[in-house]
This record gives sequence, C-alpha cells and structure tokens, in this order.
Amino acid sequence: MSLDGSSAETVQYQRPVRCDEAFIRHGLVCRLSLESANLRRLEIAFATQELRHLCEDEAAAQAAFGVRVASRLKARLADLDVATALSDIAVGRPRPAGSVAGLDVLLDLTRDTRLLLRVNHAKVPRRQDRAVNWARVSRVQIMRIDASE
Repeated sequence: MSLDGSSAETVQYQRPVRCDEAFIRHGLVCRLSLESANLRRLEIAFATQELRHLCEDEAAAQAAFGVRVASRLKARLADLDVATALSDIAVGRPRPAGSVAGLDVLLDLTRDTRLLLRVNHAKVPRRQDRAVNWARVSRVQIMRIDASE
C-alpha cells in the first residue's frame, strides 16, 4: 500500500536497464542505472548543514545516534537514492506526519527513531482532490532525525 492508499503497480521498461553500480545491503543489491531507463532520481535536500553532514558521514552519524541507527539511516538514504518518486519508498513504514500542510512524511529508522521528510517542490504536485500526489513528488528535504512523532 502506498502513501496515497493505492496499491503499487509493476512497471515494465521497453529496453533493458543496465546495472552501473552495486551496494551492499542485506546481501548484494544491484542499483539500476536510472539514466539508462530515462528515469530521474528523487532529489534530496537537507534542512541544515549539520543534518547533511550526519547523513553523508557515517562516522558522524554513529557518534550522534549509535551504530544501529546510523546503519538504518544509511539504508534509508540508499532507498531514497534509488527512488524516482517518494511513493517508491516501501520500507520504513512511510506515513504522513500529520503536518498542517500535509507535506511531511515519516520514515522509521528504528522502533523509536524516525526520519522526517518534507515535499520540496516550488509547486507541490497535487491530485484533483487537492491531496499531495506522492507518485509525482520527486524532490524532498530531510528535515530532521528524531525519536518523537
């Protein structure tokens, strides 16, 4: 089930998608070359320089949050890196954060630690009913990592 309540769709590409790099996460996972499939990656921004540093430097994340949370953060960032839209994210129990504007999403890192994302479009993609069209959200900003909803 996706953020908007619809079931996920399987997409087939007309031409082969080559694998240009791989990363280790629960075994070997092949990272698709999104460019070869004519797809764009989810664009990720950071609310602060400090948050960017924590997300880009594993040692800093381990010092701030511990090994377990840092490991989950790395995995979640890898998931975001290969996504083409926010609706592609299926792990971490993605759910609306309950913000007034409805632009925030929570992703679990551990049972008590969450990553807060915000839609980062100048013009937020919306459905006809004015709800956020999560399948068209291709820009997010990481707002914070915390242990409270």
